Amino acid sequence: MFITDVNELNALLLDALTARHTMQQIMDEVHERAGMQIVIFDLDSQVLVHALGDTRSRIWNFAREKGYLPHSFLEQNTKMGSRLTEIFATGSAAFFEAGEIDEGCHIFHPVYIDGKPEGVLVVGFADRRVNELAGALAEALAKLYSYFTQSDAAGSDFDGDFFEVSFTRELLLHDGDMARNLFGEIYGKHPNDGKAQFSSGYAIAVMCGLDVNGASEELEAAERALQMFLPHSFHLISNGNIMAFLYGLGSDMLPRPNDGLITQLERFSSKYHLYCGISSRFDDLSQRRGYKLQALQALKLGRDRNPSGYVFTADSMYAAVLISGAIVRIGKQILELSDIRKLAEYDEKIHTDYLHTLEQYLKYGNRLSPAADSMFIDRSTMKYRLQKVKSIIEKDIDQPSVAKQLRLGVSVFRLCESRNGSLK
Repeated sequence: MFITDVNELNALLLDALTARHTMQQIMDEVHERAGMQIVIFDLDSQVLVHALGDTRSRIWNFAREKGYLPHSFLEQNTKMGSRLTEIFATGSAAFFEAGEIDEGCHIFHPVYIDGKPEGVLVVGFADRRVNELAGALAEALAKLYSYFTQSDAAGSDFDGDFFEVSFTRELLLHDGDMARNLFGEIYGKHPNDGKAQFSSGYAIAVMCGLDVNGASEELEAAERALQMFLPHSFHLISNGNIMAFLYGLGSDMLPRPNDGLITQLERFSSKYHLYCGISSRFDDLSQRRGYKLQALQALKLGRDRNPSGYVFTADSMYAAVLISGAIVRIGKQILELSDIRKLAEYDEKIHTDYLHTLEQYLKYGNRLSPAADSMFIDRSTMKYRLQKVKSIIEKDIDQPSVAKQLRLGVSVFRLCESRNGSLK
């Protein structure tokens, strides 16, 4: 049954709050009952946080695909940009007639968090006759959004309920088969294979603060914001990390820099000062434990290798993640190559640098000059060191099969060296 006036809207919101619904649930219900488009845009990170309803216009299609609005949409020298600047100067909403953005009408309402302008909430509707209802809806949702995301709302009953918390812990921390436990029964089963299903396409993301000893309050604030940022997810804080299970990714979740999800995660992580590791996409829920380990490994490897970045995808460092996982499961004693260990022990005993010499030589495809240049030494010195390497390990390092084996051996050794064979 559709709501038709402001009184019905107020009653709906009061009932939702009394029932301790989350902001996500409230927006879903309002969208369904009012039949209006609802969009929330974070101005600070320039990320489209939430979008419900018809998005057939070019602007909303772009925003949905990329995860953010076109930059031209926000430039102050444009009509749209100047109107957005005006709403924060006056603190009041702006109305856009049909045709100014797309064929529908829109009300843009400023969103304040802890007294600071943080975003814009947009309500789109087709018929100008419901302008009063749309305005009331925009104002009410903007206030609720500010409440749900402000720091003093932390710990309130509106953060979730016992079922949601229990299910999240089961999903992210329990390693058993979801289809065989209580929550698997409640969430239903796939008719073909009996496995518990959400919308298809899953991934797991693990986040931690840039400072590994960072304040827990900052991590909790980021986790609360994540509820609005990734509505199709379950998440919790465990062992100093935010762990998130994402669903409904379908086949469109590709870990490329320009992908919408990755772009949003990068901006979210930048805003809340987090590192984030994200697993490959998967479709079998029972495999989530392996992908959780994959996300953890991507986070730790990425943080060690590229501390200036924010988001590290397992797919972009798949070989390193695979080797790191093997080290954890099998043990470095089995995976370490004896030739590489012999070189490392020789370096330690004689105080030489032959392992690094071999590593650079292999890195540059067994080419003498580039390898020498990378170490700031001349060709003759490089050649002498390589002869010593050959005599120590008693191998022809220029034979393709040997070079390939040694490259893998060096990778395993470096991972064992940096991770000490374990995930912290």
